[in-house]
Amino acid sequence: MNHHIRLICLLLSASSVLLACQTHSKRPPSDIRAATEKEMAQVKPEWIEKECNVGLYEELFVACVTVTAKQMPVLDVNRREQFGEYYNPAEWLECMKRSAEKGGRGDGACEKFKVRRVENPEYWPNPSMPPVQWPAAPKDPVYRSWMTSRHYFEALCKAEAGEFIYKTVSDVEGVYLVRPMNYVYTGDVFDKYVEYAPYVRSRGMGRYQRDKIEFTFVGQGKYSFFEQPLPYHTSQYRSYQSKGLDKSYFEFDKLTKKNIARYSGYTGLPVPNGTSADMDRQMRVEYATQAKARYGLTWREIRRPADFEKGVLGSEIAIVDLTSGEILTLARGFAMAEQVTHAPSGRMQWSFPCPYNEKRQDLYSFTQSVLKPAAH
Repeated sequence: MNHHIRLICLLLSASSVLLACQTHSKRPPSDIRAATEKEMAQVKPEWIEKECNVGLYEELFVACVTVTAKQMPVLDVNRREQFGEYYNPAEWLECMKRSAEKGGRGDGACEKFKVRRVENPEYWPNPSMPPVQWPAAPKDPVYRSWMTSRHYFEALCKAEAGEFIYKTVSDVEGVYLVRPMNYVYTGDVFDKYVEYAPYVRSRGMGRYQRDKIEFTFVGQGKYSFFEQPLPYHTSQYRSYQSKGLDKSYFEFDKLTKKNIARYSGYTGLPVPNGTSADMDRQMRVEYATQAKARYGLTWREIRRPADFEKGVLGSEIAIVDLTSGEILTLARGFAMAEQVTHAPSGRMQWSFPCPYNEKRQDLYSFTQSVLKPAAH
């Protein structure tokens, strides 16, 4: 194996020899000594929460990352999508120790060895609602053993992708988001195993860390209110005291026995003699025990043969009647993982997904084409 690699390296241009050989070679272990039990006993939970980057001197930093690595779960091959493509606690520890050798306290290149999936649970507001009847996978899959990733992606786009509108509704006052998508860091987005539903993300769900989706759905000519699960609201705003938002966003003392965050009051219009922050402060939050919306938005991943192996992932977005569980509209799409040619370390990106509807690519445009907002 090493003999073949050396031959390949010799054939490359001088400018790329070092890059190519480093890609195939394994770095030697760090020269930093292992942490002692006494040093590891000094590690505090808050240090681990902050990735050990809290101004520790070398010995305690190494102890902190050692404890962190010990707490990382073993890769479960039966739940492969829960772990990043390069997940390896031992390699992450060595990488962090190498950064300490250089005087650092962490290295972005180490994160790929630690990446794990961030869960995105559903929060159905009506326990008595019948289960949603998602469509079954086709009995005759399009996958063939000779297909490249590109062939497979294009075949799925042709055979399965699209928007399927079964029913539209007029005079809708508001919408409930059943399954918000958490923001994920760059390393997660560029990992073909743990990335959640790239097609859904391409429509604006969970795209940015401070993505306030309620401002997209509420406003003049839009819905009068927007709702989402309280756990998601608190996770977004408990540590985010922005002067650009109304104080109701942070009234966490009112959350006892509440399940829903309901947003309303925003017009989307400039405030006379005011700033953009004054305009944003129009949006207020009301905390409730039950959703007021009749219709909700949710999504799910779909599995197809050889999808992870080929790096082609599919997902579906559904608009659902929250009383009957009926799907009013379904959008199904796919995206393909592609290697970034200038990043031999394994970084990849997601292709432009299919289908693409220029007139309503974002989530709000898709929703309002089915749930027509009431005039207000």
